Amino acid sequence: MIRIFFLILMLWAQAAMGQPTLAPASALIDVDAERQRIRAERAQEAERHARQEITCYARFAVTDCLLANRAQRRESLDQLQKQESAIQDKQRKEKAFEQLQRVRDKAAAQDSMPAANP
Repeated sequence: MIRIFFLILMLWAQAAMGQPTLAPASALIDVDAERQRIRAERAQEAERHARQEITCYARFAVTDCLLANRAQRRESLDQLQKQESAIQDKQRKEKAFEQLQRVRDKAAAQDSMPAANP
């Protein structure tokens, strides 16, 4: 409830100051396709990690090879996590904009209704 109040207050302040309201982030990317791509990359990374681990056990310096492989895996998975977080952030912003738009539409509809005389 408080969030809606602050959203309305922010919208009102922007309108009063003559600033344009926020436009939704255009859906330039297909969220489902991006998530599917990230899942596929994770699967590829898991497969690469398993192959590299097998290769490491065939070497003389197993521990160093395994540590390097794990570091590379962590780095790859961290990158994928950042991409996924960016997608989620974009979705949250779009939902917030849609909610703000609904509040604005509702407020405009209430303003256009004539007040009942008692």
